[in-house]
Amino acid sequence: MLNHLVATGVLTEGEAILGRHLAALYGESDDLLLATTALTIASTRAGSVCLDLARADDLADLLAPEPAPGAPAASTRIPWPTRDLWRESILASPMAFSDGPPGDHALRLDGDQVYLTRSWQEQENVAAHLSRRATPRIVDESRLAEIVDRLFPAEPAPPGSTPDDPQRAAALTAARWGLTVVAGGPGTGKTTTAARILATIASLAASPPRIALTAPTGKASARLDAAVRGELADLGDAFPIARCPITSGTVHRLIGLKPWGAVDHDRDRPLPADIVVVDETSMLSLHHMALLLDALREDAHLILIGDPDQLASVDAGAVLSDIVASADDHPHRADPASADHAEPIPLVRLTRTYRFSGALQDLATAIRQGDRSRAAEVLATDDPMIEFIDTDVTAPGFATAKLTRLADEVRAQSRAMIEAALEGDAPAALTALGSHRLLCAHRHGPAGVSRWSALAEQWIRQDHPSYHAGLSTVGTPVSLTRNDDVLGVSNGDAGVIVATATGRRLAVETPHAPRLVATALVQSWEPLHASTIHKAQGSQFDAVTVVVPGPHGYPLTRELLYTAITRARFHLRLIGDREAILDAVTRPALRASGLAARLRRTQGMPVAR
Repeated sequence: MLNHLVATGVLTEGEAILGRHLAALYGESDDLLLATTALTIASTRAGSVCLDLARADDLADLLAPEPAPGAPAASTRIPWPTRDLWRESILASPMAFSDGPPGDHALRLDGDQVYLTRSWQEQENVAAHLSRRATPRIVDESRLAEIVDRLFPAEPAPPGSTPDDPQRAAALTAARWGLTVVAGGPGTGKTTTAARILATIASLAASPPRIALTAPTGKASARLDAAVRGELADLGDAFPIARCPITSGTVHRLIGLKPWGAVDHDRDRPLPADIVVVDETSMLSLHHMALLLDALREDAHLILIGDPDQLASVDAGAVLSDIVASADDHPHRADPASADHAEPIPLVRLTRTYRFSGALQDLATAIRQGDRSRAAEVLATDDPMIEFIDTDVTAPGFATAKLTRLADEVRAQSRAMIEAALEGDAPAALTALGSHRLLCAHRHGPAGVSRWSALAEQWIRQDHPSYHAGLSTVGTPVSLTRNDDVLGVSNGDAGVIVATATGRRLAVETPHAPRLVATALVQSWEPLHASTIHKAQGSQFDAVTVVVPGPHGYPLTRELLYTAITRARFHLRLIGDREAILDAVTRPALRASGLAARLRRTQGMPVAR
């Protein structure tokens, strides 16, 4: 079985060698156990925390290279055992355990899920931390009501309805509980809500609380910091929050994570923060969530903010969606105080969208809900907000002649960037950069960034024959690919090469004003004529073009499609096969995890096997 997994490309040679080596440490030579160990290691490459025996064939197809059109899937060529035999073999091995403390075992079997022991322990720790923090705080309710009334003036409700302000509910919940999850889609006012949550808690505190704002990426943490500080500036000095010390940075920086795995802050050396706000929590892996929770003081308020329907972390885990799933399922979520057992995790959903409306919102809702028929209806309309080009971009006969309007938009955007860059107008160049973004699901292949970036350059050269993307070419859009604390830039930051009186500079987009960086100091970058959907997560653009892989290639998932289309504010162009797009609406990402089930058990809820 191990050889089949390597031959089909499901496992890399490195994963197979590591599986054999780990098994040898326990004197295990059974081929099935060697394959199981290597597959469990490989599952983290696909973003899963564990190997789900019930979906091993799905994992195999996800890990294997894309099959040629008409070729059988990789999973059909692997001699899978029955699940009962598989579980019995694992339990009989000296490598594995299923109950009690882990001891020195390498694998943990929980139902149909096989974990590396470290991953299982991290999942246990995260569940325990979250459940322990989901406890009520004693607050002065009359004082709380007065503060929230000032921060959220009541709006008159339509006749026959009751007032419904989820932002107000989020502030009330965060003040009353040690842990609060604020979930909402793009443009639902999550960062505005975060600022007013902080103002609420600070107004109740006996002394100004110390606040830490953080996110998984430098770009997201900078955006959170700017948004919160801007909102607090609008509140003025009328609230104690104006006197609170605020720090911000990535989760890595906040806990002092070193390249070799050590941290500055843990349970013995907790963070000196009374309130910690985590934005873009969907991008936080299980490992980093475990480190963050371990670094918090027991009495600190923790506010987790994000969109559980967006792409999860690049690393293993889908922590936010697991938390939200367990909270949604709790029988007492509507009234946590009525629970007679462990409390549900306090969850507030923001539902009003301020970024887009109309057909764009209808399509986003249909995708998020997995409603294939509704998504088909929206795509079939002639709404000017959505342009749908029904074509398989991976087909041999695909002709770019169908992309006239896309080519025109790319050239117009480039002209605006080049003209502004030549004049040294960095804000105008960056505005042009944000007017449109070409998004791809993958980096390589017929629907990948490399092909479509080259195609965009060809279109640009029709207007500027000598154009060639580079740090020496004024008007080149650039994406940085590494954090640089000295330059004050982060991986994923976008910019444009502009001409200045002192030479060419990279104008980097920041929440405040453009940052000008000498091109000689830029060490790690790539052209930004197109980008992956992952890179665009957390950003928004006036118009977005999404290139969808064909029906025979690597399948698109619901989360990937939802994240892509919700980057657009006013106009969306979808290029891809209609059936491939609609199939994605009903295909959630494969992220094997037991965190949601573990949280349900902690909260006294039944867990289906």
